[in-house]
Amino acid sequence: MIKPHALRAFAQLASYTLPPWLRWVAASICIVLILSALRCAWHGEYGFTDMLRYGSVFEPYAIREVKHVHRRIFEGVGYDGQFYATLSIDPTLRREDMTKTMDRPQYRGRRIFLPWCAYLAGRGNPARTLSAYAIVNFAFWIGLVLLVFLRIRPGRLQEYACALAIIFSAGVTGSVMYALTDLPSAVLLFTALTIPVMWPLFLSAGILTRETTLMYAPVFFILEKLKGASTLSAVAKTAAALAAPILWYAYCMKRIPESMVMEQIFGVPFWAMFHRLASIVHHLPQTLYPAQILFFPVAISITAQIFYFFVHRKPTDPLWLAGAFTAVFIAFMGYGPWLDCSWILRYALPLTFAFNFLLARQTPRVFVAWFFIGNIGCMISPLSFPW
Repeated sequence: MIKPHALRAFAQLASYTLPPWLRWVAASICIVLILSALRCAWHGEYGFTDMLRYGSVFEPYAIREVKHVHRRIFEGVGYDGQFYATLSIDPTLRREDMTKTMDRPQYRGRRIFLPWCAYLAGRGNPARTLSAYAIVNFAFWIGLVLLVFLRIRPGRLQEYACALAIIFSAGVTGSVMYALTDLPSAVLLFTALTIPVMWPLFLSAGILTRETTLMYAPVFFILEKLKGASTLSAVAKTAAALAAPILWYAYCMKRIPESMVMEQIFGVPFWAMFHRLASIVHHLPQTLYPAQILFFPVAISITAQIFYFFVHRKPTDPLWLAGAFTAVFIAFMGYGPWLDCSWILRYALPLTFAFNFLLARQTPRVFVAWFFIGNIGCMISPLSFPW
């Protein structure tokens, strides 16, 4: 427990104000670090496609354009980025051989925004298209830096701490490392919250990046009503945001006629987390290694972030609404995401973002009380950059 005099000392340090021009130096340093990470991600033989983690299980079914690209093939099933990268070769979903090269093709096909971006960037060249998909997370990572520094506009040390906790959280680096959809969807969501006049466009793109973004549609409806908009106007804007995803989902179901399986992703609040931690303790000392022990600080931080939104209620604040929706979602999360630390940290990215955005505004005493416990399990680690 932090003693009162230590709490006061940390609060005084957190309230120390730096010159305004320094925020842009800090933002530039963050971008340089991201570009350095991009350079490190380049493999001398395989280029950026090494991040896609193509698996040997699906390699026999790879489409011809992908087979002609020199890639490393990993043992086993590989990772999800390989499927979205393959969709980038032809994101129209018209090819039968495309559906045979991935697991759950209709589920993958619904997340089409990033494959379309890579397809347009690749301009018909398969190697360039796969590389474009591999590095699209880096573009969103730089976008996140700009979003954070424009929204927080850090001056005090606590604001810099919150900005860095967002930009370099393990959920962010995990999404970048495996070329996944978590970071881009979270950035699109918070861009919609930051630029209210264009929220239907960004929310629509976010849903087409990761369908779980759909759960934030009520947030924007509520915000429209809080601004004094009529119910008809709020419904119309929400419908405009949902129109493209609904049309694409209908097209996807027509092109890939498979049954939509609803996984059991929800359960008793916090039960999956407690079950995972109890399992680790039960199997000690066999589970006494970093990949398992990390679950404990991760669970502590995510739990703290969830409770923050119930202790500090601001129902008219867009960031609080987004964070509270995510807090309920994460609390009821089932077993699947808790199988791996990186999975739950990526699922919780909107929660971590909203938590630190709000914490940057708090008084130094409140900041000190929540910051470390809320971020210790979400901080960047050397494991986030295996390259």
